Amino acid sequence: MKKIAIVFLFLICLGQVKAQVDRDKVLHFLGGNLYGLAGAGIAKQISDGNRWWTFAGAVGGSALIGLGKEAVDASQRENGWDNNDLLATILGGATVGVTIDI
Repeated sequence: MKKIAIVFLFLICLGQVKAQVDRDKVLHFLGGNLYGLAGAGIAKQISDGNRWWTFAGAVGGSALIGLGKEAVDASQRENGWDNNDLLATILGGATVGVTIDI
């Protein structure tokens, strides 16, 4: 019963956190997850399973896609470069890198 109460409390708190994050940042984080996963997979193949290179591939893959997206946004009139979007994308890749490492 105690475990169920802790999980329930955690889920309630998680809902409050989501309300404070812009939808755009969540999408950048998810994009960073996807491209970080691809980068980690490629780096793992190339490095024969080296943990450090796998993590670097995850962060590098998300950083590359984040930089590309922000470069496209900077060239548009209604959009612009947003460092917070880039950070959310890279954090998505870093999250995947840590998860794979665990």
